[in-house]
Amino acid sequence: MAQRLLNGPAMQHLLDERFAPAESLAVLWHRLCEGQLFIRDTYCSNGRCYAAMEFRALPVRASAVKLRVLERIFSGEGQKAVAADLRISVASVAGYSLGALTALTCRQRVSRAPILLVMAALAARGSDAGPVRDEGLLEDGTWLVSVEIPGRTFRDRLSASEAEVVRLSIEGEGHEGVAAARGTSIRTVANQLASAFGKLKVSGRSSLRALAVREHAAWLRTRVPAATPAVASLRAVPALPAGSWRDVCSVPPAHEASPISA
Repeated sequence: MAQRLLNGPAMQHLLDERFAPAESLAVLWHRLCEGQLFIRDTYCSNGRCYAAMEFRALPVRASAVKLRVLERIFSGEGQKAVAADLRISVASVAGYSLGALTALTCRQRVSRAPILLVMAALAARGSDAGPVRDEGLLEDGTWLVSVEIPGRTFRDRLSASEAEVVRLSIEGEGHEGVAAARGTSIRTVANQLASAFGKLKVSGRSSLRALAVREHAAWLRTRVPAATPAVASLRAVPALPAGSWRDVCSVPPAHEASPISA
């Protein structure tokens, strides 16, 4: 069922009331998980990932279990490892991840989730890879924000071709999209990615993106703090209410049916 969205002026009023200059990916992750925001569309351009946010008048959120599983996958853990730890099937892990993802964004593949979303999830776990930049309200009332895309720390370990393929993969492109963008074959892309994975010591796209975010966060900590830009972003998140998704840390026993709808 379609959700009623606030119009532009009403959304701006809420942003002014609830959020203030203090850019935080972790706060953005909380707002998304609490169902207040939804990523309607994303794109990457000139080294930044842009996301158009809908502000939901009636919050809709995924279950705590699904959100925790998605966090772990975004953090680079393999599905088999998560399944073994939680004593559920790999299919359940995939289902939980997809169920959570569909509550947060329009993207339907976890491996191609907006890198901004991955960065927000890892920021909530302590790897803050930079500020959220307020790009303003669009004509349709959605709120546009952006972040710098991670991955610059990989450049000295990869060839130029590998670095470009990795950049596109971090942005969320699949083999076909990377091949089309570079004018090469899918086999060439696969070989270049395999070589890059070996050099970076990662096992796949999820661990590649997680490593990029963590290294970017570490790189940012080495920089001299600059003056805070005058943007209207996000204020510190208040204490989460009882029954919040973060208060739940267990999963259903493996023998119980576990619906995957958000």
